[in-house]
Amino acid sequence: MTEYRFEPRPARQKYVDVYPESCPFCGSRDVVEDSGEYVCRSCGSILGFAVYVEPARPPARRVVVELPVKRYTLYRDAVSVYLRRLESALGAGALSKALELFERLDKRVYQGRSPKTIAAALYYLAVGDPGVVRRSDVAAVLGINKYTVRDMAMKLRKALGIVW
Repeated sequence: MTEYRFEPRPARQKYVDVYPESCPFCGSRDVVEDSGEYVCRSCGSILGFAVYVEPARPPARRVVVELPVKRYTLYRDAVSVYLRRLESALGAGALSKALELFERLDKRVYQGRSPKTIAAALYYLAVGDPGVVRRSDVAAVLGINKYTVRDMAMKLRKALGIVW
């Protein structure tokens, strides 16, 4: 049995009901809590339930960090950024031809595709000679799979009518 004799309540718990100071039946001040109930030790009367509720925690402070996000207003801008990255890394001199090929493409061909994939396939097609730049080199620069470059290059080659 846990005995409570008008001591301060624990700080971690909050009482919902009123702690009985004395028994309303016999007037005794010998009231204890037993198994979640207030019981008078003199007459044995059950005076009520002891209900505990955890205090609400203060809301956590939220810190909003604004990071600069580079957004491209046009799909063409995103593709040209990746094409420039490929040109600077591989230096095959095919940037202008790749941009020209992109301008010839119908929007339905590349719609919903990643700009990285389109740029890699366009650059690979613009180089034209697999001996100069390999698919795996193009894929490694942009961090994509070489088979993705192959599949997209075949699709773009058919759309552009390029014969190898």
